[in-house]
Amino acid sequence: MDIIVKDKIVEKFGIVLRIVKNNDVYVVENAALNKDGTYDKNDFLTFGGSVGYSTSEFHTEEKAKGFFDDVVSLDSKQMLKKYPDIWVE
Repeated sequence: MDIIVKDKIVEKFGIVLRIVKNNDVYVVENAALNKDGTYDKNDFLTFGGSVGYSTSEFHTEEKAKGFFDDVVSLDSKQMLKKYPDIWVE
């Protein structure tokens, strides 16, 4: 696993984001942000993946970065509209 984009805190959602490359797949992962601003670097998970949902795994770095940038810049309703198969409110 290679880290493509290092940890980025997204306070509005209380998460930390990063992009990793696993084999030939780019994955946007998130970890919970603690109230004191810390997080466990071992707790990163892929968005989505529950029954009926896709995951934040992409075949290109460009698409992974697009999703990553949208999480940083959009609100939850906008994310849900743009990524209904991944994003959950």
